[in-house]
Amino acid sequence: MAKLADKISANTLPAEFATILLNQGTSAGDADFVECHIFGPLHRSSIEKVIGPKPKKRADLVIWKSVLSQLKKLGVIVEEV
Repeated sequence: MAKLADKISANTLPAEFATILLNQGTSAGDADFVECHIFGPLHRSSIEKVIGPKPKKRADLVIWKSVLSQLKKLGVIVEEV
């Protein structure tokens, strides 16, 4: 799932995207944004943190454990919620 996905629906107008993708908030603690990589290829060292739920299905869990192992080798922070 993409960050801020819950703020976008089929009724969201294109003119609303900018304020969804960069919400200044009232302080640094409640600001929210989506960061993107623009120049050059995306490399595995581009990933700093992965947040998401731990899979429940056995087949997905097997794949997740393999991905988790690779992420840890790269020093990526992983938060299972």
